[in-house]
Amino acid sequence: MQRHKPEWQTVKPRFIDALQLFGLGASWGGYESLVIVADLKDSESALDRALNPVLRLHVGLEDVAELIEDLQHGFAAAGGRARAL
Repeated sequence: MQRHKPEWQTVKPRFIDALQLFGLGASWGGYESLVIVADLKDSESALDRALNPVLRLHVGLEDVAELIEDLQHGFAAAGGRARAL
């Protein structure tokens, strides 16, 4: 029997893979923009668990307009509607 992946499990890789400026990984206080999946399933807070999974963004020192455009590409690749700010 094939298990159906929750929608997020198929959307998450498309979003992350579409990003060009955001690297994948945790921040060590650097200047570059990063994205990581924050797993909150073991959190003590019911509210935190309800938000799971969460993408955590560390926004670096790149050009703001370019970062916004990169995120819009990610949302578009994930099937969302990117809108101009």
